Amino acid sequence: MVAKKFEQSVPYKIMKVRSFILDQVKENFTLPTITYGNFVCLLLIYQYSGLTQKELGEYLNRDKNIITRVVDKLEDLGYIRREKGEDRRSYALKITELGKTVVEEHEKDFLAFEKELTEGLSPAEFEQFHNLLDKVIETYGTEHPTKIGKKLKKS
Repeated sequence: MVAKKFEQSVPYKIMKVRSFILDQVKENFTLPTITYGNFVCLLLIYQYSGLTQKELGEYLNRDKNIITRVVDKLEDLGYIRREKGEDRRSYALKITELGKTVVEEHEKDFLAFEKELTEGLSPAEFEQFHNLLDKVIETYGTEHPTKIGKKLKKS
């Protein structure tokens, strides 16, 4: 059996796309107070008011220590606040007015980047691409964002 060249493998192609995305983010995301990754967390808290740190970590497939540092930073900047949750051990993450302003001012940049990333795709190809990514995520076994999103109320 002839081995496939690494450049033809799915992991290589995903790695290339990830590298492109990270390069574009570093070049185009201009919010001086937080990183793009922190903005993604802020955007999720904006969209899912009451999200817990645990749910945020599951959603992003990130270690709880990383999520704690991000939440601490966002709270220190006045973008979010922690409120006692239903469970005494957890806190609901809520966006502040300042945080809402930051999201609303920069969300367009986030959406423009997605458009740029997929501009070579027709609407049908974009939908297919999106569905294939969802299928890979579900197959991989991580907590799929739509499962968490259904548990939460949109703000």
